[in-house]
Amino acid sequence: MGSRRSHARAGPHGCARRAQTAPVPRGALPVFAAALLALLAGCDAATWTSPEVEVPPEYVGEWRGERMTLAIDAAGGLRYERVKEQGQVSVTAPIVAFDERGFEVGVGPVRSRFEVSAGPALRDGRWTMTVDGVELQRVDEGAPAPAVPPSKNRLQVRGPLPGATALRDARGMDAVDRDRAEHYAWGDACDGWHLLRREDLSVIAERVPPGACESRHRHARARQFFYVLEGAAVIEIEGRRIALAAGQGLEVPPGAAHQFRNESAADVHFLVVSHPPSHGDRAPA
Repeated sequence: MGSRRSHARAGPHGCARRAQTAPVPRGALPVFAAALLALLAGCDAATWTSPEVEVPPEYVGEWRGERMTLAIDAAGGLRYERVKEQGQVSVTAPIVAFDERGFEVGVGPVRSRFEVSAGPALRDGRWTMTVDGVELQRVDEGAPAPAVPPSKNRLQVRGPLPGATALRDARGMDAVDRDRAEHYAWGDACDGWHLLRREDLSVIAERVPPGACESRHRHARARQFFYVLEGAAVIEIEGRRIALAAGQGLEVPPGAAHQFRNESAADVHFLVVSHPPSHGDRAPA
């Protein structure tokens, strides 16, 4: 086993008791993490079902900008193509949420967010908007919106995902070992290990001893998924108490007040997946 780097800085949680560090179960982590990382690294085709949402009419149409095309239909289907340094990205997916800053596409916890810094507006006789920093113009004036392929109610990804390494470059990547990962202690008794730390994604393995908990809080932007590897936990979310056993997980959407607690007599080991990373995006609730 490799040596563990320990950092003295406090973590983002509050915790009340001290206990000895126990090893995380070695069997469960690789299975869950491998499936997650395979999805995020890139794939030829992946498909899941998802419900539709109502699309604001000003977004409907085909939009084009520098090395980027975005097609949105009235039923909530989206087709996205962009050429980046990592290669060409092509996504066909349902839109699942809109807010004042943009929209999300995907299915369940598998989602990608598009930031809209300038919403659709008629400027100099042309409809424009700015998505992910790219100024787009609507090119289908007076014509019906282009039909997204029949799979518009499903998620399909082709090519490397934004921020990911293409599969052809992934052969040299090493397995992630918790005992070699960056470690931090939070509260008085809890441990965390950064298994994956990127600008767009965070995967952390954590251990919480009996009787310990984090402070109740919320994240403005981060969507999180808690997955219990060993032991039992309770997550209180917006006043609702949800018990989780090993092999169970829970999605916490942005803005939801929540608190993770260990009410059992044994340590609980779990994963926290955050998109985007939650550090720096935390407020008491």
